[in-house]
Amino acid sequence: MGLTRLTGRESSKLEVSSFTHPQSTNIRDDDGDSFSPDYPAQCECLTLLFKILAVFFAWPQLSDPMYSPLLHQSLEILSKSPHSSVSKDIGLVAKGACVYLERFCEHLPLLSCTRPYVTLLVSICTACQSSVAQKRVAKICTQLLKHSWVESTMETTQQRTEALEYLLKYHFEWSVEPLKAVEEMCTKAVPELIGEDGGQGVSSIFPALSSDNFPCFYKNMMITVVSQIKAIPLPTKGAQPSSEVLLDRLQSIHLSANVLHMLVTFVKACCHGSKP
Repeated sequence: MGLTRLTGRESSKLEVSSFTHPQSTNIRDDDGDSFSPDYPAQCECLTLLFKILAVFFAWPQLSDPMYSPLLHQSLEILSKSPHSSVSKDIGLVAKGACVYLERFCEHLPLLSCTRPYVTLLVSICTACQSSVAQKRVAKICTQLLKHSWVESTMETTQQRTEALEYLLKYHFEWSVEPLKAVEEMCTKAVPELIGEDGGQGVSSIFPALSSDNFPCFYKNMMITVVSQIKAIPLPTKGAQPSSEVLLDRLQSIHLSANVLHMLVTFVKACCHGSKP
């Protein structure tokens, strides 16, 4: 398999400094209004790199115990520690790889580039079945939603929307408490877009959220709430759950109802002409 060929000391050290953010002046022309001629190629190379690595870690046989050493070694390479003492716990090694890839988070050039980037992270977590790494990915998605993304002619509206939906999916789904993640979005970010305090139509907490893409956020928040409601265990006939289980179930129902009420309120606000 291919990734083992990247074990050389130089080739295994992919440096974040090789890629710069589009707001950096060294990739724009002197007038500051357009990207330099090399920039589209840089974006394409970075995107292809993430896609190739994602394909490798999505290889079904990696979950076979026979290929466990290959998976472990590949993750060590990706975490930049092939020659150091590394944990034998595949989950911790996967987390280390995610921590290394997190360094690229601040340097992704376009919103559309986040899709292959997060796909790579998801592929690693899926291959390792690591809940620890999943929490790290949720944190990275949260950071990406807090970026203010520059629109570019190098990406289409559809590409931006698909990337945003993918970020939201794992921001909510892999959060420690998905309902509370939705609640935070509803109570802190969305109100900035509604009514007189709507400002410029962009959230200060989650700059990726704007009046224009609010439907995308709303859709994913509703999907998460419905999924969490369905996951609440129903009482079993003849069973007598403990008070702790009952309390936890009631708290989940209460939070779900509150968040659902907020989502309905947002729709009513939109119908009455308020932002978004």
